[in-house]
Amino acid sequence: MDIEITDLNKTYDDGSRTIFKDLNVKFETGKISVILGKSGVGKSSLLNLISGIDTPDAGQITLGGTRVSDMDDAMRTRFRRRHIGFVFQSFNLIPVLSEETGSRILRLISRQAAQRHKTLVMVTHSREAESYADQVFWVTGHTLAPHRDRP
Repeated sequence: MDIEITDLNKTYDDGSRTIFKDLNVKFETGKISVILGKSGVGKSSLLNLISGIDTPDAGQITLGGTRVSDMDDAMRTRFRRRHIGFVFQSFNLIPVLSEETGSRILRLISRQAAQRHKTLVMVTHSREAESYADQVFWVTGHTLAPHRDRP
């Protein structure tokens, strides 16, 4: 399902810390998107917003035509249970995997996402993940910059 974010704004600490301002991005069905950036810039916050764990201050988040940002907490929880899965960026969750095995798992996930027409948005510090991506974004300046514009 397509994931579309329109005019998204998100702040923390009673509005004193801006994470995203007027963010507009679309992640297409069957595509692998990788989001890179320094620690603390908002990569995980973006996934929390997309999945409905957190809510935007303003703007819309639409998954497969369904406006997740307009749902109440119970509706977002049900939607997340049925339609959203997470792969965490901390590779030490499975510390026994070798780098080679981790790469094979990443290739398998990317093939399955394409074959099943799923949208995969991956937040990571791993530059290797770029080689499996259709789109690469850097979180910078309260927005997402395409790979070619990375800092």
